[in-house]
Amino acid sequence: MPIATISDLFFCYMSIQFHPISPVFWVKECEIEINILKTIDGYTVESVPCEYDVQLFQKYEAAASDEHLDVEKAEQLCALYRGLLFEKKDYLWKVPLEVAFGKHYTSLTRRLVDRDLERGDWKKAEQRLECFLAVYPMHEEMNLSLWQIYVCHGDLQKVTQQYDHFVRVYRGEMGVEPSNEVKNWVEHALGPLQKYG
Repeated sequence: MPIATISDLFFCYMSIQFHPISPVFWVKECEIEINILKTIDGYTVESVPCEYDVQLFQKYEAAASDEHLDVEKAEQLCALYRGLLFEKKDYLWKVPLEVAFGKHYTSLTRRLVDRDLERGDWKKAEQRLECFLAVYPMHEEMNLSLWQIYVCHGDLQKVTQQYDHFVRVYRGEMGVEPSNEVKNWVEHALGPLQKYG
């Protein structure tokens, strides 16, 4: 069964709304099979046997337990996750969904990283954290976890580079300096911060 993102469905739906003459072209373009049904109020768009990333997150969240981690499913969900819904468009109704899915993604990533570290697979944990930080570059806990892995492998240059990037993004997005906890950790690991950030 193919997996599509909710953005794909929304794009196709909006294409149908704005291009009623050729809806089939837009659906084929997105590779999403849908049924268009006529109702009293107009038309309804229903997807046929395709699961969307949002549906998968909701199903997994409902079925997940704290004791058992379905690693294959968790990895699939993390690979699907792209962050903000609808390509950063400012729809107010999507904010609670983004927050919920962001927390779920963070929890899944944390559990997978912890599992990797318990098994001694430092490289895999590093890759997961780097993927996470590509979506949420200002997440302090995950940055600290990645920097700890770098320090354990003696790669202080990577810590310096990542910290510089973190500070630039943090200042640019938030307009403030990173927390004292982050500064203290980096200073303890690397020395005085005049050289960094």
